[in-house]
Amino acid sequence: MAGLAELLVERGVVSTDGLRQAEAHRAEHGGNLAQSLVALRLATEADLVRVLAGTVGMPYTDVDGASVDPVAVGLVPPEVVRRFAALPVGFGAGDDLVVAVADPKAGDELVDRLQAESGMRVTLALAPRRELTEAIAVHAGAPAAPAA
Repeated sequence: MAGLAELLVERGVVSTDGLRQAEAHRAEHGGNLAQSLVALRLATEADLVRVLAGTVGMPYTDVDGASVDPVAVGLVPPEVVRRFAALPVGFGAGDDLVVAVADPKAGDELVDRLQAESGMRVTLALAPRRELTEAIAVHAGAPAAPAA
């Protein structure tokens, strides 16, 4: 995770002193560096996901209530949103349907399914898992199931 640590410092998310604190916390309490940074309130989950999105070449998206377009949400059945933990949030360039996911490894099968359901091209965007789960509960009526 040294690469991520360097990026977090480069992008000003955490200082080198903060990074040392998080490493010490991780060594004492277990877990990974990201968990330690969040536990120590040196970074938020959103900060970490933004950096991760950049490293994997995916856009980042907010999924708070004001950021979610109800028209986009309505294009995919709630059971599909819940099953795949993938929430349509808006429209991007070329009228693509932008769908928030928490897993940067969400693949072609998911995109194909979402395109079939919505009738639109789909662009996946990363969102913090906790916020995405909460947004799915609000917009799709039940807690998100783990991605299938």
